[in-house]
Amino acid sequence: MKIKSVIAAATLALLGSAASATVTSVALVSGSFNDVALSDITFVSTSNVTGLAGYVSKFTGSFNGQTFDINAPAITFTKVSLFSGNALTSFSNGDSFNFGSLASGTYTLKVSGSVAGGGVGGALAQYEVSAVPEPESYAMLLAGLGVMGAIARRRSKTAA
Repeated sequence: MKIKSVIAAATLALLGSAASATVTSVALVSGSFNDVALSDITFVSTSNVTGLAGYVSKFTGSFNGQTFDINAPAITFTKVSLFSGNALTSFSNGDSFNFGSLASGTYTLKVSGSVAGGGVGGALAQYEVSAVPEPESYAMLLAGLGVMGAIARRRSKTAA
């Protein structure tokens, strides 16, 4: 029974590899816009990036003691791109994106689209970075499970 718990824990550990969710700062855009930078992302190992581009629907604040609420126009995203330096690495049409197996380095997340009515809006994105496990990680996991299986088998033989 304990071996099932060990296998379940190992599987969860492998599937739950470290991931970090991040929301970019807001970039003001107007009219039709192309390749507006939202965030720089740095990887130290091969990684995947998934996320969704969005917009601010209302700006709220205060000025000289007066509070204000300004409704912002909707933004339609046509493309989310990932650049390494000035070179386009990959892109995804629409507002959702999934960039896989990216080599270590620094990338810039950029968006393209248009603001409804040609007004001014606030574009942003939420993304998650997850590391791609190296083949050695799988080998170590399998070796560890093998050792745990051997120990469990040995204990069950001595108990019988």
